[in-house]
Amino acid sequence: MAIKVEITHPDRVLFPDDGITKGDLVDYYGEVADVMVPHLRGRPLTLWRYPRGIDQQGFVQQDFAGTLPDWMRSVEVAKEGGTVVHPVADCREALVWLANQNGITPHAWLSRRDRLDEPDLIVFDLDPSTADFAPVRAVARACADVLDDLGLTSYLKTTGSRGLHVVVPVSRGADFDTVRQFARDVAAVVAADDPDHRTVEIRKDKRGDRVYLDVMRNAYAQTAVAPYAVRARRGAPVATPLDWDELGGRGMRPDRFTLRDVTKRIAEQGDPWADMRKHARSLSRPMQRLSKLDA
Repeated sequence: MAIKVEITHPDRVLFPDDGITKGDLVDYYGEVADVMVPHLRGRPLTLWRYPRGIDQQGFVQQDFAGTLPDWMRSVEVAKEGGTVVHPVADCREALVWLANQNGITPHAWLSRRDRLDEPDLIVFDLDPSTADFAPVRAVARACADVLDDLGLTSYLKTTGSRGLHVVVPVSRGADFDTVRQFARDVAAVVAADDPDHRTVEIRKDKRGDRVYLDVMRNAYAQTAVAPYAVRARRGAPVATPLDWDELGGRGMRPDRFTLRDVTKRIAEQGDPWADMRKHARSLSRPMQRLSKLDA
């Protein structure tokens, strides 16, 4: 049976400075679904919603208990005192339905519904302290070099905000605590190679002008902005997967791509992350190599 999602108030303006409506947002997610859904399949989602547009107060919604359509998948996650029902976007219509809830930005877990406690992604969130993008590029490349030395393949994404994400596909098997400690140790190696420009210091007031290698998203129930997600910022920037050779391109910045041009980019270049799952590896051997490197 074909699924029909009724779109309500398509003319509602969500991005006032850009004239972007809810209809535009719905159309965008419908158009990118073929490349976006494979990265989201099975993952619990959290939604950043802006019913009155991005210039008004929005809110984060995790629990969709009792509100999801019958055809849409979900996952019920235990929490203290009860449960949370997260939506799961396993098809184009699910993305469209979420956009129709004024859901501008989906964030996704790093694990999937059948094995919630075993992540299959590692995320290094490179957070700059200044507007200078050059140090962020350098840290991203340094991360990739270290990960490559450890036998892991890394992927790159603009966040649509201020920084970059370096993302590593891994085989399931290790729990979140193990994966986060591994990420912490990798970040420490990268930071130690250039301590004047890189840091793993959590406190902002101690970072100075250095790029912070944030690995805190690699924890149970934490999320990262989904690839191809629109951000609730002027211009409707999109968290966009990149080829590594694009990083040094002229004009590259974290908000380089937007809702208005990503679909054309995909049509011309495809999805740089299309082969990601083929490169997932167990962490067993990389952890052994990293312990020798630390020693």
